[in-house]
Amino acid sequence: MMAAAEEKSSGISLEDESFIVMGRDVIEVFGIECVVCKEVFDTVTKQPKLLPCNHTTCACCLDKMVGARRKQLAVNSQNPVSIECPQCKKHIDSSSIKTLPNDHRVIKGLDVIKKAKSTFKNVCFKHDCKKLIRYCATCEIPMCSDCEKVLHTNDPDDSSDDCTTSDDEHAIVDLNKALNNMAVQFDDVERKCTNIIRQKKINQDILRNIKHRLNMNDAEQISKVEERFDFYSKKLNERKETLIRMIKDNTMKLISDVNLEVQRLEGSTEELQKVYDCFTSSRENEDVRQIFKIRKQLNDDKANLLKVHSNESLCKTFEFKECNGDRLEDDLTTTGSLLEKIDLKLQCPPADGADGQISKGVFQFSAP
Repeated sequence: MMAAAEEKSSGISLEDESFIVMGRDVIEVFGIECVVCKEVFDTVTKQPKLLPCNHTTCACCLDKMVGARRKQLAVNSQNPVSIECPQCKKHIDSSSIKTLPNDHRVIKGLDVIKKAKSTFKNVCFKHDCKKLIRYCATCEIPMCSDCEKVLHTNDPDDSSDDCTTSDDEHAIVDLNKALNNMAVQFDDVERKCTNIIRQKKINQDILRNIKHRLNMNDAEQISKVEERFDFYSKKLNERKETLIRMIKDNTMKLISDVNLEVQRLEGSTEELQKVYDCFTSSRENEDVRQIFKIRKQLNDDKANLLKVHSNESLCKTFEFKECNGDRLEDDLTTTGSLLEKIDLKLQCPPADGADGQISKGVFQFSAP
C-alpha cells in the first residue's frame, strides 16, 4: 500500500490515466482499499490514516479497533490503549490516532481515479476509447461503431468478447434510442431497488427490535426462574425448619416423660429397698410381728412397690419419610417448565419501560 500508492514495479503510475478501468487491478495498484474492512478509502468517514509504521488504515477501522481493545481490557474511553497495525503488528498508542495524518499518496490516487472516471466515461476500451453509440439488444451491451463492424465479420480472432451469438441474431440499434426505449425499465429498476432497500432497512429495524426484545426477554425469564426457585427455596426452608422444630419439641417432651419416669422409678426403688432391708433385719432378729406386717404390706402392695412398669410407652421416636421424593428427583420439571410461544409484537420497538416480548424459538418460564 505504501509504494503501490505511488508506483508499481511494472511502471504504472498515478498519471497513467489510460490504465484506469476501475477493477481489482486498479484498487491493488493504487492501494486505495483498507486492508481491514476491504472498502475503498474516501475523504469523509474512511480517510486513509498513515500509521507510524508507514502502513495505511481507514479512520473508521482504527476507531473500531480502539473501541474493541478498550472493551477487551474493560477500561473507559478516557484511558489510552495500545492497538496493533493490521499489517506489521507494531503497537500504536490510541492517544496518537486523532493526530495521525492522511496518506496523501492514497488521496492523490483517489483524485486520479475520480478524474479518470469522468474522462473515460461512456467510451470503448477495446477500440481506442471511441464513444459508445450503438447497443446490441441481443447481448445487452453498449458498443462503439468498430464493435458493430467486428460483430459482422467471420474472423473468430477479431470477434467481440461480450457477443457470442451468430451474426444473424444480433439486434443492434442506436444507443440513445435504446436508452429512450428502456427508460421505463430503468425507472422500474430504480423503483424496485428503492422499495427493496426500504424493506431491507425496515427488516434491519425489525431485527434490531427482535435482538433488543430477546435480551429483555432473557432478563425477564431468568428473573422469573430465580423468583420461582427463591420461592421454592423459601418454602422448603420453612418446611425444613417446621419439621426440625417438630422433631426437637417432641423429643424434648419424650425426654421429659422419661426423666419423670426415672424419678418415679428411683423413688419406688429406694422405698422398696427400705422395706426389704427392714424385712431381712426382722427375720434375722426373729421379730415375728414385724415380719408378718411387712409381708402383709407387700402382699397388699398399695404403693405398687413390687410392680415393674413397661417402658414401651416411652419408646417413641421420629423418622423422616419423603413424600414423592423419588418423583421430585427423577422429574425436576415439576418445579417449572419452558413453554415455546409465538408473539409477533417482538418485531415492534419496545415502549419505554416495557417488558420484553416472546417470539418463536424463545421460551417463557411457566411455574407449575
